Amino acid sequence: MVEGIHHVEITVKDLDKAVKFYTEKFGLKLVNKITQRVAGDEKGHELEGSNMIIATLQAGKDTFELIEYTNREGESCEAIPWNRGQMHAAFLVSDVQKMYEDLRNEKGVKFFSPPIPYKNKAKGINVIWCYLRDPEGAQIELIQVLK
Repeated sequence: MVEGIHHVEITVKDLDKAVKFYTEKFGLKLVNKITQRVAGDEKGHELEGSNMIIATLQAGKDTFELIEYTNREGESCEAIPWNRGQMHAAFLVSDVQKMYEDLRNEKGVKFFSPPIPYKNKAKGINVIWCYLRDPEGAQIELIQVLK
């Protein structure tokens, strides 16, 4: 049985740029940054021989990782919500509207729409949310739970 989510990870081209974005714009805290080489005995996830740098950031009590493969040239892919297997990270925030206003004119930040309120009394839902793309193109949701 699943007990929770251990971490969310996004693969990036420029780790320092991505860390700067998430720490400065989202207020995440950099916990550590490690360099790792995947040895031959770690087969099973197609990473054998990969060199990577992993930045671990803290989002409240939760862990958010950014990873750069330094000896693999990956492809950028446009994250489209309806593509099968597409995922996103959702950050719980205290003021979606303020974050939207602060970020909407930032270079590399593209919002899908302004914040959208959603209320469903029967299900006990009262939120305001919006989606954006980070500078690498990853989909990020900002969601505020309203009282």
